[in-house]
Amino acid sequence: PVFSSGASLGMLGAELTADTLSEALASNTEDNPNLMDPVKDKMHHAYRAFGSLIHRFYNTRIVNNILFHQNPDPNIRAGLISVLAGDVWRDDNPFMDLILGGRQRWGDEYLGPSPSSGG
Repeated sequence: PVFSSGASLGMLGAELTADTLSEALASNTEDNPNLMDPVKDKMHHAYRAFGSLIHRFYNTRIVNNILFHQNPDPNIRAGLISVLAGDVWRDDNPFMDLILGGRQRWGDEYLGPSPSSGG
């Protein structure tokens, strides 16, 4: 799922870029040095989300503790699946809040000990 999410984000970034440039060319504003800032900001958010998810995938027990937990939180689980589908811009995804908020917001319930710690 992460590969297809990356392909999806790449295509979305290309679409946003094309739309922005098309509008700029039509209005003769293609020389605006800040023209691509909205695209950059939107895509940076997505890359940050996936970077955080990938880091946690390899350095914590996030998958086991969310997908295979005895009593998984359905909102967190649905949020993870939503992110894997490439939907990283919703304001109502508690999973996004967690992966972008850092360990202090997770606690050991979701992260558990690092796989490299043997715990």
